[in-house]
Amino acid sequence: MDDKSDTVLHPARITTLLRKVEASDFGEEVLKFVSQAGPIRNFGAYFWTSVRRRKAVLSISCGSIGDYWLHRDGADFVANTDVFNELQATVEAAGEAPSSQIIRFTPPATDPRYPRYQRAGMLERLSVATRRGDHAIQSFFLRSASDGRISDREMERFAVLLPIAHEAITLRHRIVGSEAFQFRPGMFVSSLKERGNPLFGGLSPREAATCDAILAGLSVAGTALQLKVSENTIRTLRRRAFRKLGVTSAQELMSLALFDTQAAAPAAGNTPSAPV
Repeated sequence: MDDKSDTVLHPARITTLLRKVEASDFGEEVLKFVSQAGPIRNFGAYFWTSVRRRKAVLSISCGSIGDYWLHRDGADFVANTDVFNELQATVEAAGEAPSSQIIRFTPPATDPRYPRYQRAGMLERLSVATRRGDHAIQSFFLRSASDGRISDREMERFAVLLPIAHEAITLRHRIVGSEAFQFRPGMFVSSLKERGNPLFGGLSPREAATCDAILAGLSVAGTALQLKVSENTIRTLRRRAFRKLGVTSAQELMSLALFDTQAAAPAAGNTPSAPV
């Protein structure tokens, strides 16, 4: 690579990344794009449908660690109070545009993330966060131990490329949705549960099926007929599912499931903001 930082901003490279926003190999293109600055083996993004609700999900990921471990570790990290509070503070402080000030992190041996980094052969994390209204996203990029510590020169280049990659990840959320939210027709929530999505994994199969029926627009009576149970059972399943998911209406459930954050019910006195 040339020593000049602006060489990594060649318009053709950015155009290629943006053209891949809707493609199935978008993740690979992100890794290729950011690795112009230096080797990056994995990336992911945490998404908050509502910062006030203090819930985040690892919504997209790609790299050598593999989807299963990245999502399992991601779910465990947000379930840890200290780790989640750190993530929460980062997005609460974030602005609407990604800053070139990249957050650099190496877990100490006492950190709950340390053994996971060791197992996966990861050494450092670089992250970028944005918040738009009540919705937020933090993308992170992992450096492997085999590639060594990030040099000062590489950091200068990452400061140029990572905000662009973050905006592309954000754009994919707007257009395509989350990788964690890929559906089979009529089985939205059940699909999420089967994939081990941390927001929906705690639902029972019946609760997930009841949520599917709600999203399909079925009434209580229609759901009861479909699941071959009583209407009272459906009402009970609905209450349990809503309590576990932290929602109070079909509209909020739809917002949570589809990341259609514009449809989320706003708090009193607030107006909905544009989705991340």
